Amino acid sequence: MTLTATPAPVEENATPATPPRSRPLRLLAVLSGAGLLIAVLAAWNLTHGIPELSLAGAWRALTGDGMDAASFVVRELRAPRIVAALLCGAALGVAGVILQDALRNPIADPSLLGISQSVALVDVLLVMFPGFLPDFAHPVLFLLAGLATGALLVLTARSVRDPVRLILIGFMLSLFYATLTDVITLIGPVKAGDELSAFFRFQIGSLSGATWSTLGSVWPWLVVALPVALLCGRSLNLLQLGDDVAAGLGMNVARARLVLLFVAVLLVAPAVSVSGPIEFVALISPHVCRALLATTNAYVVLPAAAAVGALTVLAADTLGRLLFFPLEVPAGLWTVVVIGPVAVWLAGTQLKRKAVDE
Repeated sequence: MTLTATPAPVEENATPATPPRSRPLRLLAVLSGAGLLIAVLAAWNLTHGIPELSLAGAWRALTGDGMDAASFVVRELRAPRIVAALLCGAALGVAGVILQDALRNPIADPSLLGISQSVALVDVLLVMFPGFLPDFAHPVLFLLAGLATGALLVLTARSVRDPVRLILIGFMLSLFYATLTDVITLIGPVKAGDELSAFFRFQIGSLSGATWSTLGSVWPWLVVALPVALLCGRSLNLLQLGDDVAAGLGMNVARARLVLLFVAVLLVAPAVSVSGPIEFVALISPHVCRALLATTNAYVVLPAAAAVGALTVLAADTLGRLLFFPLEVPAGLWTVVVIGPVAVWLAGTQLKRKAVDE
């Protein structure tokens, strides 16, 4: 028997202990809590490191007119890194909701489906062979790589209804892209040690290279994609009902899934181009939000996942930068160590459910 998604995320299906009218209050609580923690982490990032600053000193460095050493560090190194973490985390969190609901697969994730790795493959080509394309064209190339992988997944999803098998196909794509990346790294022109080190940090998932310049080439994509994604709640809720039911209610399922996948890639590709493939953020953020909100209703899960994703990436980057200071651990390692076991547990749960259904 084919594994199906959770029943329709309409309020009538809410658990009796959580009345429908409590949904806005729960969403407000999640957004407020995430916002408070983000503010604390942002302040911690601005004030700690070399030089060590008070909160008032960091604020003066951030908003003042001068450009002494402290102002340069705060404005040009710490501040863009915080903004990058928030933008990338929000994009990944929302993309996770879209992929899981559109594909009706609770363990769908850009890294498990090969989307992140396809963007990383393009990045290694650009690093190893600089000057091939002007900088402004790089985000477009990242989007094309992600869309090509996404289109392949949509075509596969039409013939493979089993979510676990679809994940296995995505994993094989990820492995294929990762192998190509390794081959290109080995046979490509030799780079300087510092440049190669920065490249490997990027491949693991790191925000250490985030600058206002790199953000300038990707934030327009995210500013467009995030609001559009937050308007996809109705389509995602219908797809959770199953393809046949959604089609019976008037939805063109194939077209809707293709549009949703395009939106997901529009979120993932720019984010990965800045942060690298930070693993499992898109996988775990939607599940945390569904648990906190006690609903699968995409209308409320989408904004909550944006906040939780932003908080997760900022927390991982903060740990990576400051916990073992001056040694820096890439944010992607923290997400793998902390969230990886949860991802394995989720995959095992889905396999058990499939076995019971069969």
